[in-house]
Amino acid sequence: MNHPTFAAPVSSALPLGERQLKAFIDATLRFFERITQEPAEIGDASIHLDRLPVLDFTGLIQISGSCTGFIYVTLPREMLAKMLASIGESQPDDEACRDFAGEIANTVSGNAREIFGSQFDISVPAPLDSAAAASLTLQGPSFVLPVNWRGADACIVIALQLQ
Repeated sequence: MNHPTFAAPVSSALPLGERQLKAFIDATLRFFERITQEPAEIGDASIHLDRLPVLDFTGLIQISGSCTGFIYVTLPREMLAKMLASIGESQPDDEACRDFAGEIANTVSGNAREIFGSQFDISVPAPLDSAAAASLTLQGPSFVLPVNWRGADACIVIALQLQ
């Protein structure tokens, strides 16, 4: 299992610590292994203060309760098509890709509850087009986790503030 290093020091001034960030890393790795039977690689986490990465398809989860903010996964069409093919969807259209991006975000967020507890409330997944994803507003620093699977790159964006 690939454990990333941090591109900037993780300190108490940041919204999440290493333990919380690791929950998202582990949830992402488990998702890829369970769904595709092939491991993904997580690159070095980076901290973003403004512009966030946006690829072809984005699934967003709003978070409330013990944390507030959002988590989203943004993926290229190529990766989603390969992932969907690995579970039997041979001709995925845009709707299938949007839905699957939302399902990935939902599963990763739901699995992170192991660390955050029952007060970590997640919304239903919302698919976003590129313009909507690019217009998301940050309330503080966010973490971006690069994900590589079968040579394609995606990102998990974690923009949470602990309450």
